Amino acid sequence: RCNRQLSCRTENTCSRAAGWAICWCGTFKRNRRFGCNWSASTDVNWIQITNGSSGTGNGGISFRLPANTTAERTGHIRVGALTYTVTQLAPGAAAPVLQGVASAANYNSDAVSPGEIVALFGSNIGPASIVTLQLESGTVTNLLAGTQVLFDGTPAPMVYTSKGQVSAVVPYSVAGKTRTSVQVKYLDGASNSISLEVRPSHPGIFTLDSSGVGPGAILNQDTSVNTSGNRAEALSVIAIYCTGGGVTNPASTDGEVIAGALRRLTQTATVTIAGVNAPVKFAGAVPSSIAGLIQINAEIPTGLVPTTGAPVIVKIGDWSSTPNVTVSIK
Repeated sequence: RCNRQLSCRTENTCSRAAGWAICWCGTFKRNRRFGCNWSASTDVNWIQITNGSSGTGNGGISFRLPANTTAERTGHIRVGALTYTVTQLAPGAAAPVLQGVASAANYNSDAVSPGEIVALFGSNIGPASIVTLQLESGTVTNLLAGTQVLFDGTPAPMVYTSKGQVSAVVPYSVAGKTRTSVQVKYLDGASNSISLEVRPSHPGIFTLDSSGVGPGAILNQDTSVNTSGNRAEALSVIAIYCTGGGVTNPASTDGEVIAGALRRLTQTATVTIAGVNAPVKFAGAVPSSIAGLIQINAEIPTGLVPTTGAPVIVKIGDWSSTPNVTVSIK
């Protein structure tokens, strides 16, 4: 069986709105002794493969784009199950504008922390249609459909991108800093910069409806989703999913898909449910997920009044999550 990897590092050049762009699109690699047959194709007629439409074993392709005289457009190059997104700006496209940066969990915009998953809001900061994260050699890429997010000039792993909202993971290199400067680049344009406070932690609990308010993204002990119709029992252990936990030990790296040894938070994590301490059994990175997503396992205390709206608060180090996320308990 062939294990193919696609690396395209010339996306900005290949996404010009005007003129022909002739591009080399990475290398296809294999991890078996013998070569694998592969072929490249596109789903639009304006991406023209000029060399390497097929091959055996290691290889690469080049392609070119004609001038775009209409609206912004997006197409794809596919090699087997691998997909590379190419976006071309419309002629005279407006420059990117960055309006705000917030926690992707609860949308607090007062600070960021190392490894925090954040949402960035603005205009012309990504393609017209959403594009979600892509992997390169097992790592989440820091360039996605022409969008790049920079923290003090360091590219951040990209979770998704669209015209008015993108998501990225704050690089771990901000650890120890008091402030960081954030900027978005989209194709040939660069946005204004926003300066943000940096904290060792900035916890936020994800919610089921992605609003940052109401039922949390929480699993019961049997791994079923905690809901008003599926409440957690006293003394059972729930898994709370959040971000903004800061650095881990062993250290997590930018864009890493977590594997191997458990990565525990270096700062102490505590949980309260309806104001009562819930003993923490584990607090750290989520296996098989992008570095920055945090799982906290906590035991439901006894003596709580059954409810579908018990406030759950996570504190990591000196900083706490907002009090408007809930869990349902029996």
